[in-house]
Amino acid sequence: MSTQERLLTVSEVADLLRVKSSWVYDHADDLGAFRLGKYVRFSLPRLMERLEGAESLGSQPSDLH
Repeated sequence: MSTQERLLTVSEVADLLRVKSSWVYDHADDLGAFRLGKYVRFSLPRLMERLEGAESLGSQPSDLH
């Protein structure tokens, strides 16, 4: 991750994916979350990579386990 890359919050990821924040928390590891103490953050390129991987398996974001 580059030092210029801004990390996304759970709320921002939820808005991007059009899901509830609770869903993002439930699937944080599948989505490639970084845990910074009590905070959960996401790198947009890493998130997109994880979602593309799920797409290639025929999954939708709601199907991630």
